[in-house]
Amino acid sequence: MKTPYKIILFLLIFTLGFYLLRTQGEYIYYSVETLVADLGGLAYLYSTVGIIFAIFAAFVILFEAERWNNLTDAVKGEVGELNELWLWSHHLPGNLKTDFEGNIRQYLETLIEDGWQGGESGQKNLKINSILDSLHGNIYKILREAPNLMPEIFSTFTNVIKYREKRVHYVSFHLPKILKVTLLFSDVLLIVLSLLIGVRNPWLDYLFVVSVATLGYLIYLVVDDMDNPIRPGGWHLTTSDYQELLIKIKV
Repeated sequence: MKTPYKIILFLLIFTLGFYLLRTQGEYIYYSVETLVADLGGLAYLYSTVGIIFAIFAAFVILFEAERWNNLTDAVKGEVGELNELWLWSHHLPGNLKTDFEGNIRQYLETLIEDGWQGGESGQKNLKINSILDSLHGNIYKILREAPNLMPEIFSTFTNVIKYREKRVHYVSFHLPKILKVTLLFSDVLLIVLSLLIGVRNPWLDYLFVVSVATLGYLIYLVVDDMDNPIRPGGWHLTTSDYQELLIKIKV
């Protein structure tokens, strides 16, 4: 479900719950008059909970943002090194040049076709592994047919492997469950406690609590979206960079 629909559904459910609480609250011992009378230091305590939630949410979002940046850097690096490897292949003799370019094209086509298959579990694409083995074998042939190109091409190939390892790692890495559960708990706690701030005017009360609830829900959606980079969403890793390079190679 797309984020706007999730928010609309959340607002509908929350509005219904708020209405029932204000009109039928006496059946579960919820009384606005009692809450207003006992307000006292509740606002101060609530603000303390809000500050703790804000600090924790900021920490989690920064953690996920750093991971996203590392992931995109790994993708950009992998594509850049593949492009460099393709450029170096132009200087190789005959059949070796053809084999090299064919391996790079197959690498890109397989990755684009299979997407991030097995990415969340950290499993590597077996087809890609086979292509890399073939590339490695061709690099060994360079040692005999074009030894002067060996250092540059081997270094570039090594960088491709390094960036691929980083990409697989960051795609499969997820926020520790304890952090995500704690964030969800503090989010729910903030929303529930907002209902205990007594306000006589129902419209003013609704405006306050629905703003708090929506903001808390949006923060959780942002974190959940960032924690699943290969799932369609605001932070969605695509194969567009690989597609651009493949088009360049085929021209």
